[in-house]
Amino acid sequence: NDVSSFHFVAGFLSSGLWLNYGMTINDTSLILVNAVGTILFMCYILIFFSYTLRKTTVVKQVLWVVTMMVVVRIYGAWLGDTAYAEVHLGYIACCTSLMFFGAPLANLAYVLRVKSAESLPFPMIVMTFIVSSQWLLYGIILENPIIQYPNLIGCVLSLVQLSLFVIFPAR
Repeated sequence: NDVSSFHFVAGFLSSGLWLNYGMTINDTSLILVNAVGTILFMCYILIFFSYTLRKTTVVKQVLWVVTMMVVVRIYGAWLGDTAYAEVHLGYIACCTSLMFFGAPLANLAYVLRVKSAESLPFPMIVMTFIVSSQWLLYGIILENPIIQYPNLIGCVLSLVQLSLFVIFPAR
């Protein structure tokens, strides 16, 4: 119906690019967690795809994301094994995280129109808040601002989205 696939597709892209960043900086935690995340988001997309009426839109989004991941991987290989590559690939992963964190807001116009947050993926938003908090702490421990900053923003965006459930409860 009015539920968007964007959250799942953005999560797939974000996990894939953080996996790439983890491989670049050789961080086992980032690699393992984001390899699992990438696989899970592929499963979420397949499940969503089986129920949606807008299959063409989902296919286009997935093709765009796979193309982006391939281009970023090639770009990383072109940059080589340098601190410059770490920073660039980290910033790209940061940007996709912000897109993922804000993805449920793709339904914001609908939420405001019907005055109900029931179309927002509540469990996913709660988990995004929890996971962002954990990654924020991990970034603080590593003293890695590339991990810290997007996850701090993710915590804030998740709280804003959760507030919509209080302001516009399901009917």
